[in-house]
Amino acid sequence: MSVEEPKDVAEWKAHLDGLSGLELRDKAQAANSMQFVELLQEDGFSADDIEAIFVLIAKRLVANGQVPPFDGLYDYSELARR
Repeated sequence: MSVEEPKDVAEWKAHLDGLSGLELRDKAQAANSMQFVELLQEDGFSADDIEAIFVLIAKRLVANGQVPPFDGLYDYSELARR
């Protein structure tokens, strides 16, 4: 996998730490779907890993001073509090 497709949670954290502004928000919105979850499952991520990735996305949005998007599969505001 490439840097664009992290292969574990640590690589996801590093990838997300490099995002900010509209790029971060756009990726967070695109990821917040069952299709993205299914892609992660196909790549071998466990349910715990997938949850951790969504928590990382949510926390990165908040750290970047963004109001998390409200629509989608998961509530990023709730996940950011974990």
